[in-house]
Amino acid sequence: MIPARLERGQLYVPAHRWHMIEKARTGPADAVVLDLEDAVPLEEKYAQERRTL
Repeated sequence: MIPARLERGQLYVPAHRWHMIEKARTGPADAVVLDLEDAVPLEEKYAQERRTL
């Protein structure tokens, strides 16, 4: 029997940590969410937003 609600996993990764992003891609999470807000230092936010978009 299929459960009424499937448990899904999301992994939040700081957008300025490329080695963490690469590692997260191979992990068991269903989705990798790039955190462009609090996890990224203020001086790096603009550059990281341009790279991820």
